[in-house]
Amino acid sequence: ATVDVTPPHISGVTNEVDFTTATIFWDTDEPADSLVEFGESLPFPINRTGFDPGLTTSHAITLGGLQPDQTYYFEVVSRDSAGNSTNDNRNGLFYSFHTAKPLFAPFSDNFETGATNWSFFSSDETETEWHLGVPNNAVQTEAHSPLNAWGSCLNGELASLVDTFLISPAILLTNGNQITLRFWHSYDFSELSDLDIIEGGELLLVENDSNQAFTLATYFDSQPEWTQESIDLTPHLGRIVYLVWHHQLLSFDLLPRAGWLVDDVEILTSNINS
Repeated sequence: ATVDVTPPHISGVTNEVDFTTATIFWDTDEPADSLVEFGESLPFPINRTGFDPGLTTSHAITLGGLQPDQTYYFEVVSRDSAGNSTNDNRNGLFYSFHTAKPLFAPFSDNFETGATNWSFFSSDETETEWHLGVPNNAVQTEAHSPLNAWGSCLNGELASLVDTFLISPAILLTNGNQITLRFWHSYDFSELSDLDIIEGGELLLVENDSNQAFTLATYFDSQPEWTQESIDLTPHLGRIVYLVWHHQLLSFDLLPRAGWLVDDVEILTSNINS
């Protein structure tokens, strides 16, 4: 009988990092299990692990519960079906990664320095999407604090279908025991035609570590004047979150739309004694 005494060969160790998670990838030249041992300092303490007993040649282990803006050191270990094991720690130098750094509350943005860390996502079918600039639609011709605001129909674009999301930077809700979101907005979701099926806006909060979305507010009808909203974010204290403004329209009539304008977003923190 032939006895396997050759351990797996490990190669191609890489990583993909988020704010609170990191996925470690590597390859082996034969099927083997997957183990990552990691810690926050050197000399290396093996105080946390991620493990998958499945035998594979393409390995991926996701490490959760990490701290943002923190360096971690790690090694990878693979063992084949015969029990032969290889430990790769870069010859004692160890691999490392640094988790992403979010913005911190308190936070404010008047959009006069560009989009910075803001982004938007739209469905393939949408006929308009969020843009940053000077409003020029049926309800407003200037931002709340000139010059710029975000608008889903910034220039009164023709649309019968809108499905677009404005996404804030990742923000850590910290530095207080009460957190409040304030922003100014103007919108017109009123029915313009008998062929309009539905139009409205919703404000969502997405927690980074769970990808769970919470509806904070919904808006219908029309509010053409600039109006300030105030929303309590305290239930999400200590979380890294994204704020998302979602405008949706479904109609069988292609008409100029005013959509949703958003300006002067801020997250305030305070400490209240109970």
